[in-house]
Amino acid sequence: MDDGKRRSEEDKGTAGLLPSTPAAIGEEDEDQGTTAGPKGEGPEEEEVRVDVVVAADEAAATATRRPRLLVLDHLKGILMVFMAWDHTRALSRPTSAEWYMGSYPAVGNEWILFRGITSLCAPGFSYTMGIGMALLWKSRSSRGWSPLRIAKYFAVRGGVIMLSERAYVASIYYLKFVPCLIGDEYHSSMPGPKSDVDPCQPVLWDMFFWAMPLMILSSLGACMVLCGLCMCAQERFAPGRGMHALGALALLCILGSTRSVRSAQDSAGDRWNSDAELGASFQRSAESPLTTIFLLPGILNPSPP
Repeated sequence: MDDGKRRSEEDKGTAGLLPSTPAAIGEEDEDQGTTAGPKGEGPEEEEVRVDVVVAADEAAATATRRPRLLVLDHLKGILMVFMAWDHTRALSRPTSAEWYMGSYPAVGNEWILFRGITSLCAPGFSYTMGIGMALLWKSRSSRGWSPLRIAKYFAVRGGVIMLSERAYVASIYYLKFVPCLIGDEYHSSMPGPKSDVDPCQPVLWDMFFWAMPLMILSSLGACMVLCGLCMCAQERFAPGRGMHALGALALLCILGSTRSVRSAQDSAGDRWNSDAELGASFQRSAESPLTTIFLLPGILNPSPP
């Protein structure tokens, strides 16, 4: 009996020193009008969680983004103004028309400065596109993209640009089945690829790929695809020396395109000169002083027809 009383007294004395049991905690919370939450979501844990969220929001708000190169945007805007300016000139027809496979325009002295300025549009767009590709390559590489993945990205974008132009040009120049359906013989008789079964129905394959020559958007898209492949090859096979190969390839492209334009215009000149009226209006590209300024000297030096 004495031992039992002694133990009960010891238990009473140590009860205030022991931590409360979960049941006791629940009872105390109920008495205070609150209930205990799940494990790990007490007041201290909630306070820590709120502090982390606030810190993340502050870091996101104060994070500095890389500044955009506004000079490229300004340059593109100036080129677009020049392009619209030149298109207005072409539509008003103050000078003769021009085309890659035909005569070069006889602009005259009063238009030589104008045409010299607006001739910077196409190479200017190519220049800004190349700078954008280089910046995008550097940005994606820093994020862990492989050279092949970046080249695929450029290929998809370039392909979309080319297909968009083909669809647009084809819809304007070669969708002649509508005039045929309404009996418009004048527009339905315009030259263009036509099916043997239905002369009014243009051939889809020719309409998209063979009928129209490559124009500016198709050229930019093709350059994007090819440059992406060249940049990928440089990074994978010749890092540090690939720029020399790209420079040599660019020079070969310039020489080849210049020579091909000259050959095509010679062929067109021979064909047009058979007609006295057309031959009088034909002018080879090398006869224009504008060509000798912007193209390589020595490549185009033909004698007058």
